[in-house]
Amino acid sequence: MQKPIEIRWHQLPASEAVTRLVEEKARKLEHYYERIIGCSVTIEAPNLNHHRHGKHFRVRVEISVPG
Repeated sequence: MQKPIEIRWHQLPASEAVTRLVEEKARKLEHYYERIIGCSVTIEAPNLNHHRHGKHFRVRVEISVPG
């Protein structure tokens, strides 16, 4: 990738372990399409007003390609 992988955290603190995992997985995307120029990942904590069992997170991956 031409640009560094960007990770954004919403409503939760950043985690080194998750950061490493996201970077590893994002780099693997280049095996599928070698012309990826950038990747942005947003990790968001669940809405605390909803009562669900277990922790659910919303993860959005945006990939930039030429053109």
